[in-house]
Parts: sequence; C-alpha cells; structure tokens
Amino acid sequence: MNSTNALILCGGGSTRMGQPKFLLDYHGEAQAYHLYHLASTICSNVYLSINPSQDGFISSGYKTLVDEPAYAGHGPMSGLLSAFHKHPKSDWLLLPCDYPFIAEKDIEKLVGTDGGDVVSYCHPSTKLPEPLLGIYRASSHPVLLLNFEAGKDSLYRILQQMNLVKVYPDSQETLTDCDTIAEFRRLKRELGKQKI
Repeated sequence: MNSTNALILCGGGSTRMGQPKFLLDYHGEAQAYHLYHLASTICSNVYLSINPSQDGFISSGYKTLVDEPAYAGHGPMSGLLSAFHKHPKSDWLLLPCDYPFIAEKDIEKLVGTDGGDVVSYCHPSTKLPEPLLGIYRASSHPVLLLNFEAGKDSLYRILQQMNLVKVYPDSQETLTDCDTIAEFRRLKRELGKQKI
C-alpha cells in the first residue's frame, strides 16, 4: 500500500455534459466510485473531492473532502488546496472523473514514480502535461498557495514553476476525456467492446 493519498475530482460544474460527470456509469457503477475502488487498492487513503452543493449526493461509505470556503470556486485548485489544508504533509494523487479509460495499472505507474514536486502524465504527441492526472507532493503546496493568493488558479500554468517529472501512459486512451453526452455514449460503447 502506497503512502500517497488519492483525490477523486468530482466538484466540477459539468455544464457541457448537462449532468454530473462523477455519476456517469462507464464500468457498472458511477465513475467516481469506480475510481475510488481502483485507487483504494493502491493508495493509503482515498477521498472524493466535492463542492458544498454535492455533499448530499454521495453514497455512504465513501470518504469526502468538501472544498474549503477560502478556496471554493476555483476548479481543481479548490479541491487540491482543500486536501492540503486537511492533510498538509501528504502527497496527493489527482484522478479526474472525466477520463473513463484510467485503469489500475495507470495509477500504479504514477505512484511508483519517484522524485519531483509533481509527477504528471503527459501526452505522447505534444509532450505537454495533464495537470489533473498526477501526483502533487507535499513540497508543491507552498507554490500552489502562493499562486492562489496571487489570483492564479491554473494548475497547468503553475506546473511550469515546479520540478515536474513527466510520465507517459502505456496507451493514448488513458488521456481521453469526456465532456458531452455524445462522447459519453461513444466511449461507453468502446469500453464495452474492450470487455467482450
């Protein structure tokens, strides 16, 4: 069991999807719960990162971290800073709910990578990092906080200031995200074919 904590990002507005992404079912259960169970086999603690309006929609038995009022309304940065607020000495694995192809081996690859302030999956073609799919070590917290206090909440831009370790997925599919109902239906069909 790795000492890294996992944070499943559920707090987005899902405006393009029209319904909560974290409740979409690709694998026989809500995606948030699917990722929670995957990460639970690898990480010491797993939490669902939610905004205050979602607090009553999470099934019992799942640990949650609600966005702290001081950080609320700033996307993934809200969840990450709220996690560090509660557990400042922990390293945090971020897992977004809109990447349906994330598998256990992808999580194992991240948590098995040493070094850096941040370990992030990167796109094989562009070499650019995916800031929502990586590990933010405790050493990254001061930099994140300084940027936030300066009015900057883009994790992608803040990564440029970090000692970043790049990791590449075994399959490009790992970094496929889903933003619309049409994409959800297509990707669910693709996942169904893989399981046949």
